[in-house]
Amino acid sequence: MSRVKALFGGGGPRPEIDWPAWEARIGRIVTSEVERVLPYFPDDGVIVDVGANIGLFTATLLGRRPRASAICFEPVASFCERCRARFADNPRVRIENLALGNRNERTTIYKPTHNPGGNSLVRAQVEIYTSKHRVNWEREQVEVRIFDDWAREAGITRVDLIKTDTEGHDYAVLQGVLPFLERTGQRPVILSELLAKSLHHAWDEQMAVVERLYALGYQKVDLESMREIDDILFVPAGRARVE
Repeated sequence: MSRVKALFGGGGPRPEIDWPAWEARIGRIVTSEVERVLPYFPDDGVIVDVGANIGLFTATLLGRRPRASAICFEPVASFCERCRARFADNPRVRIENLALGNRNERTTIYKPTHNPGGNSLVRAQVEIYTSKHRVNWEREQVEVRIFDDWAREAGITRVDLIKTDTEGHDYAVLQGVLPFLERTGQRPVILSELLAKSLHHAWDEQMAVVERLYALGYQKVDLESMREIDDILFVPAGRARVE
């Protein structure tokens, strides 16, 4: 089954989520993605996990780097609460019931009834998915913040890894991250879910963000051969591996 079909195929009313089955379903993918970033993530590193869902990526990463710290952003209230429960005994994990983007606003997030991992802030992207796959959606009002604004208020100055998984909104998340990178000089490794031109509603804006990352010193990556939905790893030029 393709990743697109796995994430967006199906329809009908939202069933009660079998969370152990859900984690088992995506666990192999998450573990694989964690393995990609581990060589660049120090023992005491700081991850910003955007679109954290119920915290599986961060939990897997901290299983390998138990001295690390995390800031998890999850806008869907019920998922955020599950994330908080998962890390209730870990004082190094901070959970924020927020989305990140390129403006500070209150807006709608669209939640596919069959898939707890496919929530999107982008109405145009939802319409594209719906035209390609049989999807029903629920809605929820959520708060969106620009990361640089939030980081200033929170006193955050160090970030070693940024992971974004926001279903077509990742370019906007990174637009809000770029001023932080420019202001602080931080160059975290970035693992971001990008969409191919055939699927993305704002391909030119996504590419403009990528070009700004290159201008900040990130190594160029091949986006010509990417899948429709792909997790792209941006590594600063000259970044030494930690293992």
